[in-house]
Amino acid sequence: MTDYTVRELMDKALDGLRPPSEDITEAVLAQATRRQHRRRAGALVATSAGLALVAGLVVMLPHTANGAVGAAKKPGPVSVTTKPAAPHPLEDPAAVVKSLLPPGIGTVTKIKDLPPTPMPPGMPKSTVYPKSRFDGTYVITKDGRSAAIVINSYDPKARPPQYAFGPDEASFCNDDPVSWHCTFTPLPGGASLLADSEPPGSYAERTGEVNSASVSYPDRRMFSVIATSDTIGLRHGIDFGSPWGRTPVLDRAQLAAFAESPVWFG
Repeated sequence: MTDYTVRELMDKALDGLRPPSEDITEAVLAQATRRQHRRRAGALVATSAGLALVAGLVVMLPHTANGAVGAAKKPGPVSVTTKPAAPHPLEDPAAVVKSLLPPGIGTVTKIKDLPPTPMPPGMPKSTVYPKSRFDGTYVITKDGRSAAIVINSYDPKARPPQYAFGPDEASFCNDDPVSWHCTFTPLPGGASLLADSEPPGSYAERTGEVNSASVSYPDRRMFSVIATSDTIGLRHGIDFGSPWGRTPVLDRAQLAAFAESPVWFG
């Protein structure tokens, strides 16, 4: 995945200017990263020239304080205890993802990442960091309907080094609108789970409603996953199928269980 640090700042300066025909995959991936380190202001440093480079990755809603953590409505229980057996390390990533999804969910395909966005002449090239074999976008199809799951992770022990982000904190929920139903849950062993549900249009223009879950570990490992209810525009010119439905392919509890699996760092 490319280095989205500068792009995140550019996002905020050029909010909502993405042309309708632009592929939204980078928007989804960038938002998955941004949600995990939006509080790392000290690390998000860019020049004024950098702020004017790239337009319209994601349209972000104005943040409204929730008040005390836990005061927001909770649409359903969130799992904090999921410990499935780790698959064989050489197993295909799409097969691993499918094994952790509800039975009969459909076909799971890991689609090819987009190449890094070319930088204008005279500007430094984007850094392409190594990433986990599980990171990326997975399209789920069944009966002509489609949805997507986007995975993003960080392991500080990985060599060569991966792109660092996190950790998640309880205070993040104070940044989200109450309608996003943000919750922060401490997990056994010092880990924590952050989950929220974003309405259509808040994540990327045409991904529909989105559920997000991320797990932070004491040793700085991070795992983030989003589940969408639509794939329109995921790859420009490719029709993956009709929208999955009014809600994402995984509900909050299912997404939390998925994020907490030990396989991601096995």
